Amino acid sequence: MPNPGDEDLKNVRSSSSEVGSPKPFGVPVDDDSQPTDQQQQVQIPLLVWRELLDSQRQNLLHIVRNINPIPSSSSQIHLPEFDSDKGDNDAKAWCSTVDMVMGEKSLVGGALVIALSRAFKGSASRWLAQISFPGMRWAQFKELFLAKYVVSETPASTLLGILNGKPLDGESYSAYAGRVLSCLCVGWHNLNVEETAVATTLAHMAQFDSRIQRLVFTGDIKNRDSLLRELKAISFNKRPNNSTTLPFDFKRPRLTPNPNISKCSICGRTNHKADSCFFRKSGQTTNQASARPPLPPLKTGLTCFRCGGVGHVQAT
Repeated sequence: MPNPGDEDLKNVRSSSSEVGSPKPFGVPVDDDSQPTDQQQQVQIPLLVWRELLDSQRQNLLHIVRNINPIPSSSSQIHLPEFDSDKGDNDAKAWCSTVDMVMGEKSLVGGALVIALSRAFKGSASRWLAQISFPGMRWAQFKELFLAKYVVSETPASTLLGILNGKPLDGESYSAYAGRVLSCLCVGWHNLNVEETAVATTLAHMAQFDSRIQRLVFTGDIKNRDSLLRELKAISFNKRPNNSTTLPFDFKRPRLTPNPNISKCSICGRTNHKADSCFFRKSGQTTNQASARPPLPPLKTGLTCFRCGGVGHVQAT
């Protein structure tokens, strides 16, 4: 028969050992441990409240920073300098660089005008003040900028300008090559293989024919067929066949003087007579013989080489 005391002892041992739970039956109570248990019961709520307050403070700071962002020097955008008064500035390359910057962080209105005013120098800064308006976006300004400073060029004219250029004074080959590559990448980024080949061919042939050079700047040729048609029109009848003769000779024949036509005895012209000559002086005779200078007198003391007589040259 089971003992009731053993069942009570078993129930006591299986009870919870959490803080504040009753001590097992028959176990002596230690008086020194009671203050420690009370101290633990007080510290646990304080730690929880401290963590809650810290998390709430962090959330409030995060909300305030999102509402009013703290200005910092890293948030300012410094665009590359552009001076329209200098000849070495490439407006198309500058616009492409700023377009890349604005793609990552777009500016609108006053922020865009301030960033551009720091970059523009010379007459470009005065032009910026004339075209600015509230709420201006980069796409709107880009359209105005390209219309002002970028001249419409064909791909062939871009390459021809590079072929006729050379490095600046003191410019290294690496810097010059980078400038050429940037110019080609900006001007040719939308071309396919055929358009690139056509532009290269035109720029090469324009170096030794002025008619093709005019075609480079005036015609936007983009395919092979158009190029061949234009070149055929240029070379048509460039070297005509010698067997074919023109029906009319447009060359005016040269007038040859006729020696039988009488001339004026005063001025030597053939379109008038001596009586109506402008250079005729008053009292001057119109006889052609009288106008000639008199013959020099014969020398005296002539000796004939046959008879040796004086006064004649040869005996008759």
